[in-house]
Amino acid sequence: MKGFQYLGPGKGAKLCDIEKPVLQNPKDVIGRIKATTICGSDHHLIAGFLPDTNKLAESKPGRGLTLGHEGVIEIVEIGSEVTSLKVGDVCIVTPVNSCGKCYQCLHETSFACSDVVYAGIYSDGAIAEYIRIPYGERALFKAPSNVPIESLVMLSDALPTSYEVGVEATRVQKGDRVAVIGCGPVGLSALLTALPSKPSQIVCLDMNPFRLETAKKLGATHALNIADPTFGQEIMKIISSNPERKPGFDVVIECAGKPESVALAQKFISVGGRISIVSSGLRDTPINLFELQRRKVTINSGFLDGHSTQYLIDLVAKGELDPSPLVSHRFKLSEVEKAYNVFSNPIENKTLKVLLINDEE
Repeated sequence: MKGFQYLGPGKGAKLCDIEKPVLQNPKDVIGRIKATTICGSDHHLIAGFLPDTNKLAESKPGRGLTLGHEGVIEIVEIGSEVTSLKVGDVCIVTPVNSCGKCYQCLHETSFACSDVVYAGIYSDGAIAEYIRIPYGERALFKAPSNVPIESLVMLSDALPTSYEVGVEATRVQKGDRVAVIGCGPVGLSALLTALPSKPSQIVCLDMNPFRLETAKKLGATHALNIADPTFGQEIMKIISSNPERKPGFDVVIECAGKPESVALAQKFISVGGRISIVSSGLRDTPINLFELQRRKVTINSGFLDGHSTQYLIDLVAKGELDPSPLVSHRFKLSEVEKAYNVFSNPIENKTLKVLLINDEE
């Protein structure tokens, strides 16, 4: 079968012929990928940011590690202990595979499961024709038949990650002043999942005009270009508009993945505010602890656990949430190298989420 393989530090990634996965455990599920996508964290892997992933890729010379951790599958084979799923089921893949029994799993931190397998980082991933899902009953959610494939793929990672780590963790509530820094698919997903809480403002910040235009269309009250010379004046007007309150945002959700964006979050957070750092791959990020203590600011970070996935699936199935506009491009799986180039140049190509469809679909 074909798979998009990370070959190791400095070697990049390419579409390769690799072996088809087989059942290794009675809890495994084998699925044929119907659709998948490229995530910013895949970009981090190719850049060599994660030592563990580098070692895994280098341990398989010429073959490397299959990228990807999002997607929709059709089940083709199940292990002997899988009872709630059957061959032919169409399911959403959640990135976190977990045992469901250890302390971490029982306390909504299953990304740190004692026996966790994170697809695309610790096992072969989803940008391939087939995938093995360890702990399939924990990692798969049956896909509603009335939801388009674009929305199903967004429910795999971007939507629940932005909701759990961003919106839910910062307790966004009615009347809050919210800023989202970084308007890629995860940042825009944070916007979408924050709207039902009815904040008084959702201000989206980015340097990509297309993404800012999209944020406005999806419901942002303001969309500001950080690179604009008037940015500082404009944002100060917004955060100082209520004379009864200290300037700043009640919630800042950082989704850009840059030290500069974390600095902005600290600069514009209000007294008693809550910051969530949703993006991954950050290194050597400065935290002004004294200033944050002085303003009694709470900082949250983490990874997707998956406890919200079914809730979000239900919202999408009922038509109360529509993430499909976040898919900007469609390619066949065999075109993944071209798709990755488009994904890597978001300003030039007006890229949000890139959908990869199995060539057999």
